[in-house]
Amino acid sequence: MWELDGRTLEEFVISGSCAHKIIYASRNGKTDVWVDQISPSRLFFNRMNDIRHLDCSLIGELHDMPIADLLSRYAKGNRQRAVALRQIYSDVRDAHFEQRYPTLSNEPTDNIDFYTPSENNMCRVIEVWHNESREMLRCHDTLDGTIYKVEISAIDEIEAENSRRIKEAQAQGVDKEQVPLIKTEWFIDKVWYYRHLSPLGHILDEGETPYWHESHPYTIKLYPLVDGEVHSLVEDVIDQQSYKKRMITMLDFIMGSSAKGVLLFPEDALPDGMTVDDLADEWTRYNGIIRYRPRPGIPSPQQITVNGTNVGAYDMLSLQMKMFENISGVHGAIQGKAAPSGTPYALYVQQMQNSSLNLVDMFESFKCFRTDRDTKLVKTIQQYYDMERYQKIVGEDNLETLNNVDEEQVKNVEFDINITESVSSPVYRIASNEFLLDLFKMGQIDLRMLLENGSFPFADKLLQSLPPQQ
Repeated sequence: MWELDGRTLEEFVISGSCAHKIIYASRNGKTDVWVDQISPSRLFFNRMNDIRHLDCSLIGELHDMPIADLLSRYAKGNRQRAVALRQIYSDVRDAHFEQRYPTLSNEPTDNIDFYTPSENNMCRVIEVWHNESREMLRCHDTLDGTIYKVEISAIDEIEAENSRRIKEAQAQGVDKEQVPLIKTEWFIDKVWYYRHLSPLGHILDEGETPYWHESHPYTIKLYPLVDGEVHSLVEDVIDQQSYKKRMITMLDFIMGSSAKGVLLFPEDALPDGMTVDDLADEWTRYNGIIRYRPRPGIPSPQQITVNGTNVGAYDMLSLQMKMFENISGVHGAIQGKAAPSGTPYALYVQQMQNSSLNLVDMFESFKCFRTDRDTKLVKTIQQYYDMERYQKIVGEDNLETLNNVDEEQVKNVEFDINITESVSSPVYRIASNEFLLDLFKMGQIDLRMLLENGSFPFADKLLQSLPPQQ
């Protein structure tokens, strides 16, 4: 997950959007809950204005899969259905004969089509999740106190059950008013419904959401979504970046078109028996000697080297660099650049802190995305884990820190996830280790306290070698 979150953060900074999908599936011989990163080019959804994305009513993804995978997934053990699916995708080849794009290229993603895959051996499947409304009955069984919802068509079964209870109660002499019945209430229910479609509209699979969280399996974050607009963090400095490239190109052109080592040699001073080509070879040869007889009134040969014309390009480039830092708020302190001579330590630290504050909004938004993703992930784990597992909650990778998770203890448990940033950075660990070593040298703590509270790579093994405390 650390690597997945790192690549997702890069996508979030570049495009201003990121998406994960949480599913329960079998991959590489392992059945577990998986988190997939979804490319924004393959994701589609309705227009949203709520920064929390609570107004999302439609979301979907474009899949490309070989015909064998499609038949294995959607035929569901029925050969007749597999034949029908093969006819739907009759234009798809069984084998791959050619490639339109290089292996390592972003062209297939940039040129993706909604209906047609980029490779001729792939089948396009459109997965759509839609929040639909329907008539339902909310039922309250006063016999056992349960509350549930059923289809509107189940009203006849509920009335038959109530009639049966009344008859049994009257046979035993119980008043009708005291019989615990099933009370119903009509209401409009909102449910997420999924459909897997072919490009021609054939329904390959459909149904209500199978997840306990009663939602779609996607978690998305659009930044900043002010008035429905999405843009990346670097959009504010695109103009400065374009102008910097223009200035650099102009300076390169000026330097390339300037005179560099041009020799001005008077024709009347050309030595006898030597051509201009011979003169050029001798002029550029190491320790070359050119004999010529100077004549009155004829200037001596001279070589011209001209710097580029100063048209203010260097000043404009420096200005754009300063504007780049001022607009983005990312200064040299946070980039790790050396501070100028005489810069106070407190000022350098304050510059780092101020630069970090400019990025807090983006990181907090990404942290909210991780919180929503992890919440949906744990709810999926609650639903599908059906056996005891040892999970590493905190600590090192040893049996003492592994916790036995029983699915009966975690199912249907409401929880809240809060993600916090750790202060255990390399600089923090070095400072804390130095402080503990000073206390150890002064005799204020012993070796065991030093190893237990410090961040030393050999601390665990050394603690096991120490004799037990009396």
